[in-house]
Amino acid sequence: MNKSDRHRVFGDPSGATIRLVRARSGNWVGVRWRRRWGRAASLLVLAFVSGCFSPPRRAAEMMGTPPTATVPPGAPAQVGEAGLPADCWKRSGDLEPRVALSQGRRVVVTEFDVEFVDYQFQLPIPRQPMVKGPMISINPVHMAINAIGIGRRSSRMEEEEQRALASKLYTTFLEDLRRRGLGLVSQDELHASPGYAELRKRSVVGSSPLLFLNMLGSDTGTVLHTRTVAAPGLCVLEGSLRGALGQPGFLDDRAFGQRVLRGSVHARTAAEAQILQETRADLALAVRLRVGTFRGQPALEHRSMIRLTTCEGSTTLRACHSLVSDLVVTDPPRFRPVVGRIEPVDSGMFSSELTAMLPNFIALALSETRP
Repeated sequence: MNKSDRHRVFGDPSGATIRLVRARSGNWVGVRWRRRWGRAASLLVLAFVSGCFSPPRRAAEMMGTPPTATVPPGAPAQVGEAGLPADCWKRSGDLEPRVALSQGRRVVVTEFDVEFVDYQFQLPIPRQPMVKGPMISINPVHMAINAIGIGRRSSRMEEEEQRALASKLYTTFLEDLRRRGLGLVSQDELHASPGYAELRKRSVVGSSPLLFLNMLGSDTGTVLHTRTVAAPGLCVLEGSLRGALGQPGFLDDRAFGQRVLRGSVHARTAAEAQILQETRADLALAVRLRVGTFRGQPALEHRSMIRLTTCEGSTTLRACHSLVSDLVVTDPPRFRPVVGRIEPVDSGMFSSELTAMLPNFIALALSETRP
């Protein structure tokens, strides 16, 4: 506004009123848009404010080979090449895993599931955020990001391939138990148990659509969809996640995504005690392995679970770090708006890498877990 305009504004009340309203309106719009961009910036840095996970553990850096017998009490924890504790698992419960899995004991595997992470939010950096921004937002920047699909990765496999991998991992797990000098209860004996027959079972469980709203991350990304497949001859037992993994927390993907959470914890615990008695087993094992890809590489993931139950009590082992291979098993990706990056998985390479990593993953769980 030049000098003549200023004189005209102050000299003409009606003109001044119109110009002042316009000026105020313009200032208000500017403030409003600045506030919107401020909200966008605050949400974009939310992950960094809340913190990031340390990078997943590399399989090549984990020392040691699968033991032929249970490690004796007092043995040193397995360490990485740098001499630091691997600390991949945490323990909660009354039982000491190395004592529960003493050589010569009789074991019944009541459940062995593989949870495939086939859709997730993953940043192209080693450290993933503990909390990501919300999927639903009125902010135009977030609306644009969600519409484009930035950060989303889809790595789906056919159900037949998932079942084949679950079978291969189950066989590898049983071979590991035998190497430890443990006796195994057959599936026929397990199926003949009335306690096992009373449990509600499903062969395949897909995650709830609510998991798409999950904001709680892991060291390999934020899970948006999973598919849980049981090993041949076994089933996903209803109530297994709540009984094994504890009461899920707010915004935890375990609370958002799993339909099997409706089962009764007490019924599951009572059934396990009955199964032990009817099969004359010393120990019941329930296993859930979460698997997926991290930057195109196979991963045995954070929040995998092993539950050990005896007549004296139970212990749950939870993976707090993922174990990742160095081999890329995804084909060149393509991008689709909204969906994000679609990464076809080479199921043969994926299966071979996970099977090779599993014994050391289990060894870390049973030898160096801490409360």
